[in-house]
Amino acid sequence: PAILPTAIVIGGIGVDPTSRTVHSSGRLVRLGEVEFKLLALLVSAPGAVFSRERLVEEFWPDRIFLDVRTVDQKIRRLRSALIRGVAPDPIRSVRGKGYKFSETYATDYATWLDKGRKRLHLEEIARRRKRVKDRPEQA
Repeated sequence: PAILPTAIVIGGIGVDPTSRTVHSSGRLVRLGEVEFKLLALLVSAPGAVFSRERLVEEFWPDRIFLDVRTVDQKIRRLRSALIRGVAPDPIRSVRGKGYKFSETYATDYATWLDKGRKRLHLEEIARRRKRVKDRPEQA
């Protein structure tokens, strides 16, 4: 499979083929070789759907008896490593077709960040109000 010629950042995910590093939401993500190459392929063409069969041919060309569900397992591991239950999932399942890197992920990620900032702002306002309310009155 072709690896990205240069580093790419989409939303909160950065992939650098030279150093073979991935960052998600500002943290370093440790990926196995296949997961890294799979992510590099997906981010190289956001919105393009890759079938399980094509991915098996790309990553395991010499394994005749490999189950196409192996791809599902690799995608599950990749998703788990990228989002850690926090950020939006950049990988979309296309029913009956395969997988793609979301073409709207940059917008999805920005929306997620904005919601998080707003929530933190509202929590800070609530804390300040509570502090003011809990202060003893001065005569």
